[in-house]
Amino acid sequence: MDRSTLNQKAWYRALKVFFVLAFFLAQGFGFWITYSVTSKKVSFVKCDNGKEFENPYPGLDFYRFSNENDLSKRCQNPDEIPVINGKKVNPLDYGAVPENLEYSQISKPRYSVSEKAGFYVLSFIIVSVIFWLISRTFFYVFVKEKFLKSL
Repeated sequence: MDRSTLNQKAWYRALKVFFVLAFFLAQGFGFWITYSVTSKKVSFVKCDNGKEFENPYPGLDFYRFSNENDLSKRCQNPDEIPVINGKKVNPLDYGAVPENLEYSQISKPRYSVSEKAGFYVLSFIIVSVIFWLISRTFFYVFVKEKFLKSL
């Protein structure tokens, strides 16, 4: 059987329509998975002294949480920590009252725009290669074409 004979068969034409619809559906599903992975944001703590770090308590409203001392410790610059006997010592470890360092919570995207675009391209390529392999297998089995014929 060759391709011209197959094109005369109704089941083959219906299979081609199903194949194209399945391809678009699989691409849409791949893009949806990519979106769900790349759209997540990361919570950061931004200190008034310019220091910024990932929030150690993601998902919690840390203004009402009892981690004020911990966040104040993390907001201190290493230069602000006193040195005793050649070792940096944080006075908060010894029960000192923390400095009133202001901080706020900010959310940033986990991935940059170029990284997101790369993930979408990768998703498109993976689905396309899978469907190309399916079509080549079909023609190898039914039409007896070489699997990797010259393009």
